[in-house]
Amino acid sequence: MGQYKIRLVGNWISLSDSNRKILDELDKDIFPTDIGCKKRQPGRFWWLVYAGKKPIGFAGIEYGSRDAFLCRAGILKEHRGHGIQRKLIRYRENHAKKMNVKDIITYVHSQSTSSINNLIKSGYLAYDPENHWAGTLRTETLYLCKKLV
Repeated sequence: MGQYKIRLVGNWISLSDSNRKILDELDKDIFPTDIGCKKRQPGRFWWLVYAGKKPIGFAGIEYGSRDAFLCRAGILKEHRGHGIQRKLIRYRENHAKKMNVKDIITYVHSQSTSSINNLIKSGYLAYDPENHWAGTLRTETLYLCKKLV
């Protein structure tokens, strides 16, 4: 992990044009068949991961009134398997603690076994929300949550 640097770049409103472009390009490279996420929501904060000067990943968090949502994370394929995702989870949890958040929620596609394993290793538990807000594909979505102490 020593070769990688993680940097909080801010919320969407405060991002520079160059950081917005980097996030958009990484999103397209990492999730080419995905419709993309709503990065432009003002309550979302974003981190970028660098290998040297090259951006290789990103992660976001969105804040509600009492909880937070791990909204998106991705690492370029050639940089996976180095613990970056778990480190990004910890960065976002630490940021949430500073914002006095008590609960973090997220969802992942049920075939994203690496992400599911990283979240479980980080203390997240599966749950079944009343409102399946990730879309209509209930059987393909796993919801997870964690209480921050």
